Amino acid sequence: MLLKSIERLSNGRVRLSTGTRFAYVLNRDGRIEAVDSDGPDGRKHTTFNVQGYVVRVSSGREGTSWERDETNTIQRATVWCSGKKPEKVSAPAHQYGSEESTEAELRRQCAQLAALSMPKSY
Repeated sequence: MLLKSIERLSNGRVRLSTGTRFAYVLNRDGRIEAVDSDGPDGRKHTTFNVQGYVVRVSSGREGTSWERDETNTIQRATVWCSGKKPEKVSAPAHQYGSEESTEAELRRQCAQLAALSMPKSY
């Protein structure tokens, strides 16, 4: 996220402008349940569980969700994307090493499936 400006307010607080707008959805306990962000890298919707851990991030027609156990350890990742029809791939969280490398590999696989489902142009 790029920092566009820093403004010191009269009450001593600082306002940072990043060029990204956020909208928060709170649950009954006042905790953040979801965040919608709109910025230079596009629109994203992030959902959190009751403990505050990310469980789903989506942007347009693609996204990632994480299944967590009772200790909030990620157990499984699922990635979805769209070609002509929606595609979804899933794997244990550490199947390809780290959680990040598993997500990256699932994104690659999903993109490959989506490309196969696209109509051929002649």
